[in-house]
Formats: sequence, C-alpha cells, structure tokens
Amino acid sequence: MIKSLIKKIIKLSPETSLFLRTLRDQLDRNDQPIKTQYGFTLAGNRFMAMGDFEPSETQIVRHLLKEVDVLVNIGANVGYYCLHALSLGKPVIAAEPISRNLHYLLKNIRDNGWAKQAEIFPVALGQSIDILEIFGGGQGPP
Repeated sequence: MIKSLIKKIIKLSPETSLFLRTLRDQLDRNDQPIKTQYGFTLAGNRFMAMGDFEPSETQIVRHLLKEVDVLVNIGANVGYYCLHALSLGKPVIAAEPISRNLHYLLKNIRDNGWAKQAEIFPVALGQSIDILEIFGGGQGPP
C-alpha cells in the first residue's frame, strides 16, 4: 500500500521522479559486471545479465547476427545487443542519449575488451532535427 502511494506521488511530480532517477544513477555508477551465459560481462542491468531479458528475441538476434557485417543499434541502452554482436565478432555502431545508459554501454564494451570494434554516438536519433529534453532513463521505474 505504501509503495503504491509513493508511486502515485512520484507520477504527479516529474521533478521528484527526475530527482530519484538521478539519485539512483549516482548510486549505481559502480555496479559490478555479471558474467552472462554468453561469455561476456554486463553491468547496469541485472535482469539482462542473468539471462531473463527477452530470451526469444535474444536467440533471434543472435541467429540473425551470423548473416550481417555490422550491427547498428539505435537506442542501445546499456549495450545488451551490442555485446551479443561483439561477442560474435561483429562490429557495432550504436547511439544512446541517456547518460546512465551511455555510462554502462561504454563500460560494458570497454570491460569486455571490444572498444576498438565499436563506434558509440551519445545522441538520440529521430525523423526530424531538433534539440529536445529527454525525460526518464534506464529500463523501468526509478
């Protein structure tokens, strides 16, 4: 009951939500990487690292990666699919505008020794040119 009340209050105040996300981001900057079942390490999202994240999609992507020369990942988050591509020897071009995600995307690629096989752009991509404010960040609630 208290948890649902807190969630309602947070939804009423975008500033509170932003504050809590920022606090979360600062506290988890030192999240330790977890070895995945695919042989690479991943930090920044325990759910992804433990193998419970999009299992069907992951298998499809890993199968399709065998047929491509490069992965272009728009909205790369912490690099889950980038790491799959890199682990299969495929170079990566990725864009990720959210600071927290970008931190872990770069960390995950570096920690696995694949920095020279990845080009990372800290921008959002869309169908029109503009400078916009991005709300939220990460995967799921604060």
